[in-house]
Parts: sequence; structure tokens; C-alpha cells
Amino acid sequence: MATNITSTELDFENIKNSLKTYFAQKSEFNGYDFEASGLNNILDVLAYNTHFNGLIANFATNESFLNTSQLRSSVVSHAEGLGYRPRSRSSSKSTLSLTLDLSAVSSGSRPTNITLPIGTEFTASNEQGQFKFKTRVSYSATDSGTGIYEFLDTNGEPNVVVYEGQNKTKTFYSGTVTENQVYVIPDETIDTKDMSVLVYPSPTSEKFETYTFLENAITVTAATQYYDIKEAPNGYYELNFGDGISFGKSPDPGNKIVVTYNSCNSILANNSSGFSAVNDLSVDGNSYAISVNTQILSHSGMPKETIESIRKLAPIQFSAQQRLVTSLDYKGMIQSNFPIVEDVTVWGGEENVPKDYGKVYISIKYPTNTTQFVKTETENSIKNLFSDNLAVMSIDNKFIEPSLTYMEIKTNFYYNDGLTSQSNSYLETLVRNYISTYFNTNLGKFESKFRRSPILTGIDNIDKSILASKMSIKLQQRFLPNVGISGAYDIYFPVALASTNTNTYVITSSRFTVGGATCTLRNTLGTADIEIYNESSGKVQTANIGTYDYKTGTISLVGFEPSAIVGGSAYIKVSAVPLDPAVISPLRNYTIVLDESENEAFGNIEHTETKIVL
Repeated sequence: MATNITSTELDFENIKNSLKTYFAQKSEFNGYDFEASGLNNILDVLAYNTHFNGLIANFATNESFLNTSQLRSSVVSHAEGLGYRPRSRSSSKSTLSLTLDLSAVSSGSRPTNITLPIGTEFTASNEQGQFKFKTRVSYSATDSGTGIYEFLDTNGEPNVVVYEGQNKTKTFYSGTVTENQVYVIPDETIDTKDMSVLVYPSPTSEKFETYTFLENAITVTAATQYYDIKEAPNGYYELNFGDGISFGKSPDPGNKIVVTYNSCNSILANNSSGFSAVNDLSVDGNSYAISVNTQILSHSGMPKETIESIRKLAPIQFSAQQRLVTSLDYKGMIQSNFPIVEDVTVWGGEENVPKDYGKVYISIKYPTNTTQFVKTETENSIKNLFSDNLAVMSIDNKFIEPSLTYMEIKTNFYYNDGLTSQSNSYLETLVRNYISTYFNTNLGKFESKFRRSPILTGIDNIDKSILASKMSIKLQQRFLPNVGISGAYDIYFPVALASTNTNTYVITSSRFTVGGATCTLRNTLGTADIEIYNESSGKVQTANIGTYDYKTGTISLVGFEPSAIVGGSAYIKVSAVPLDPAVISPLRNYTIVLDESENEAFGNIEHTETKIVL
């Protein structure tokens, strides 16, 4: 009789059982007790060997693809095949205002201009310790007429940018065979944006040629002096040059290669303050102290790009092919070049409300406590990047702040009190906490969808006593009216709203006062008209104060003039019932967050059925 061994299982026990089945079918082992025999040890060895070989083969196959690779070296290699260069560490940076006081020097003896050289060092500190910062470009200052010199950037602003890190040098000597020669820099702390590569004809020569980073090369020929730097499999960095034939110049045999790079502490140096110059500045043979005013704490220091980020961005940038046409192109370019950006969404002016043709709208989510200075600086850098022959002509970029859409949730759950020793209030707390955790984990980002069903399933699994649950949902927007001034206001929701009915209010609001009376906003039952309801009298205070468009999710108020806001806040909460509460997909720059004050849970006891004997 023919016998077969199943070869599709990698589990040890399954493999061993397959071997047992195979041997049991042989007449030589008829009735054999495999568990008590010496053959059992042999089966263990065979099963283990098969198991390990299968796992190795499986791991090797997984490492062959970007989506399934687990090793950083594999992910980086796949990304490079797509033309994507994973980010190295990024240096923390700060913006300083620097002045030099030469007022004690007679006006006739003072220089017209003073230069702050590249590499001028400063120190600053934070809770992690003290760090060194330096300039990457030179700055000039002109005599104000009083002997006070203020260093300015190319835009004429007193903004001197300094970057954290220390210069390190690595020297290589080109061998006799230069083709495909790679030079390894054994350092994982490199910020690849700050490197200098000089090539000397010989070890004793004082003359040198400066090589340019490949990303900055305009054209590449056989004579182009460029270098390339990329992450090696061991985490270090590999320096390489052209082939010397058709694609870039290669160092000649015997050349000395001097690499100066910035070794930085990345995120550890963020939030540094107390900047001071390490050395005085020499002017005409005399030393003068540099007066330092810190404009902003150091920021933007980042570690190496994560595996998850590489896996996500490499295909996006490959599809963009260094041009900006689709919204995905813009998004990928921003995320690849600006690690400070936590999340970004991009949409065309034709998708905007109201429509604005010829515009690209960009909304960026920054880390908590990011200053406006840093935001403006980042946005200006993005504009400069897009202007470098990447974007389509005549397309303007417009930055929009993220808009939060709050969610109000009321949960009713039913439980069998005979299946739990916990109190009703304890179960209610568990449900509220579960909902809060779900929102913190799954929402709060652009294009993140709210789905009701997985939350309800999760609630039902919190405790064995919970039998069922249901949830009512409202969306909430907040606006700041001008108290005491009549005005018009447009309030936008990111989804379509429920249509009118004669039983429930689609639109409601928090409290405010009008003429001393406590009031709220609501729609007139059965219509899209908005009215002011007087809670004190139980009557309509003002009819037809506005309307809502359920298709666009827009509420328009006209002549709205509250006297004060009730509750101590400066804003009014406007709540609306969405058209489809089961799935809410916010558009454009909207993100969904939970209003914790409106996260309510109510436990309802559902007793076991009592059997009656007749």
C-alpha cells in the first residue's frame, strides 16, 4: 500500500504525528508502541530538524519581500531597490539671535562687516545633560552705526540656526582597485545631511577636491565629483563613489579620502536652552564675546527612521518618482523629508469646501507642544522643497490647521448580575475606559475611520456577564462666537448629517445666554431651520436663526448674538446626529477624538429567566 507523509505542516507535533502515521502503515512496525520505544527519540530528532528547516525557509522567504521582512537590513535593502533612502538620525536644532558689541571701538576703526564662520560652536543643556551645537553656514553682520553688530540670515532676519552634534573625521585610502570600492564609517549616530568629503591626491598633499552629495548633484557625468552615503546591513554607513567610467568620478589609487561628519544625539538634545558661545569671536586680532538670545528651544532631533515608516513610505515615494501630481505624492514627500511631522493629509482645491481651484491644501499634525515658530519653519521648508522643480506649475500650496471633530457616545449595556460579583458602577467604568482606550489607539489621525461594530464587540467581551450593548452617537464641533456682537457663523462637520424628522432633534448645542435667559440651539422639528430655545421659559426665543445642510454637513447661523457662554468656556458645543453612525469617515483635515465629558455608559440588569411550574 502506498504511504505518504504530509509536508504542509510546520508544527513540531503535527510533523511527528505524520511520521508516526507513516511508520504505522509499514508492516515492520505493526502494533509498535512509538511512545515507549527508542524510535521515539529518533522521531523527535527528525521532527525537530524538519520543524527548524521549515521555519528557516519560511523566515528566508519572508525576508525576500518588503511587506513581510522583519530584519531592518532587509527592509532597508528593499527600500533602496525602490529608490528610497531611509532617514538617518536628525540633529536637534535651535534658532538664536546673535549680536556683537564693538561700541568701545572708534567708528573709524570698526569693520563694516563681520562674519560668523561655519562651525561656530555653542553649548546648551536640558534634563539629559549638556550638548554642543554649531552653525552649518556662515552669517554676516553690519555695523548699525553704534558699534552693535547683529548677525542676519540670507532673508535679512536675525535668525542664526545651530545644529546639535560634534564633528568626527574618518580617513580612508583608495586601494589599487577602485571599482565598486566601498568605505564603511563605523558609526550609527551620523546625520547624513551634514557631511564633508574631501579627496587628496596623496597622503601628504595639501590640495584637495570637494565631492558633492549625490542628492544635490544636478547632472552626473563621468567627471562629476559626487559621493553617496547609505545605511549598511550592520547599521553603520557606507560611502561610495562613481564608477569612474560613465557615472561619476572615482578616487584614483593612492588618494586620501577625508570624511567629516556630524555625530548627533538626535532626540536626546531636544528642548535644550541656555545657549552660550564656546569661544569669543576674533575681529581684527581682538576677541569679543557673542551675546546670545535663544529664540526657541532646540527641536526636530529624531532617531533613525523606523522599519514601519520605511515600509510605508518607500512604495509611496517610488510611485511619486520625484514629482508632485497626486495628493499621495505630496504626502509621501513631506513624510519622507520632515520627520517632525506626525501625520499629514493633502487634498486638491476642487475637493475643498468651498471649492478653491489651483490650490493644494496641506494639513499637518505635529507632536504635542510644538511651537508656532517650529510649525512656520517647517511649512516654509516644505514650500521651498516643492518649489525645486517638483510641483506642477501654477499650483499654490495652502496650509490648514487640523480640525478636531469630537464624538459624544452614550452606551447602554445589558448584563446578567448572576454571572459577576462586580458592581454596576464598576462595569460602567470598565466600559467607559475601554471606549477611551479604543479612541486613543485607533483614532485621532487623518483618514482614520470610526466603526461602531468592533467597539460593541469589544464591550461585550469585557466581562462574561455582559450580554449585549448598544450605542448612540453624535458628532460635535466647537466654535467661538463674538459675545455681544451679532455675527454669521458657518460650522462644518466632516460627514453628512441625518435628515430632519418630527420626533428628535438632529442639531443641539451647549448652553449660552441671550438677554439673561439660558438658551440652546436646535433645529425645528421636521425642518432644517435652526432656532434658539429658551430653557427658562420652555419656548422658542428666536426662530430661523440659521439652517443646516445635511448633505454637506454645514450649519449656517445668521445674526447670532449670545450675551455670554454658560459653563466657563469660550466656545459653544454644537452636536449633530450623523447620517450613518455605524461608519464615520472624516474628510480632508478632520480627525475624530472623544469628548471624555460626553462618554457615558449605563448598565442595565437583565435577569435570568425564571421558570414557573404549573
